[in-house]
Amino acid sequence: MSFLEKVQILATPPQNVAWTGYKPKEMNLKMYADMAKDKRKKIIEELGEEIFLYSLPDKYVVLDLKNQKVVYLVQYVKKNIFGKTGITQVQVWRDRTVGVTEGLAKKIFFDYLFPQADCIVTDKQQTQYGRAFWETRIYESFGKNLPVYLLDQNAKTQTLLETSYDFDDLADTWYGDDPKYQGRKIAVCHKKLWS
Repeated sequence: MSFLEKVQILATPPQNVAWTGYKPKEMNLKMYADMAKDKRKKIIEELGEEIFLYSLPDKYVVLDLKNQKVVYLVQYVKKNIFGKTGITQVQVWRDRTVGVTEGLAKKIFFDYLFPQADCIVTDKQQTQYGRAFWETRIYESFGKNLPVYLLDQNAKTQTLLETSYDFDDLADTWYGDDPKYQGRKIAVCHKKLWS
């Protein structure tokens, strides 16, 4: 099983997991071993006693060296979004029992991912946790006076949301299980990118 498949299983809500042979502790130990020996990782900061945030070419990971486990992971991809460089988080997982992960998703979003591209864009499949995460980031972005767009890849349109009320009015049009939602995304940008 690949590293990404393991993260997908750990990030999957329990009702979607085939529980036969599912051993989170063993999977985490294997992921930890894979990450610990990856020579590409660079320490960004120490978050606690023997707990470090690392960057890799396509992910950020927090390793608890003392307990030998992965406590946080976000994998991302860069892609062209209507002629601009967008970055999308494709897998996010955290161990909710480890206090250092509180607020880490927000920090990585704004401090580490955001500077790498013109915008951060939602992905096509969001869990309920993912939707809650994005709604919080969107409201924070309005508070920071950052432009927020509704991108419709089906209609090939970019709609600037002027206020959080605009987002409130459209909130149920960008997220859902139906395939029609997969082409609708939200982008948080450094500046106005589209007119």
